[in-house]
Amino acid sequence: MLEDQSISFTEDVGARYRAYGWHVQEVDDGNDLGAIERAIQSAREVRDQPSLIAVRTVLGAPRATTRKPAPPPVATPTQSPTHGAAR
Repeated sequence: MLEDQSISFTEDVGARYRAYGWHVQEVDDGNDLGAIERAIQSAREVRDQPSLIAVRTVLGAPRATTRKPAPPPVATPTQSPTHGAAR
């Protein structure tokens, strides 16, 4: 699932909001909480523009980087203890 998504979503959101006059910051690692906190602090200091913080993440991370399969669901409809029970 770590495939490049650039063919499905190519809009440069940051550039669009910069063109609108917004203060835009980009955080490349959505797991870097320090970088996110610094971006929030910087946005709070900008008083004359609205702010946008664009954060790049990986769907399913950090599990996506471990290459381990996801655990099975707790119960499926056929295994559910209430499946088929009178209502």
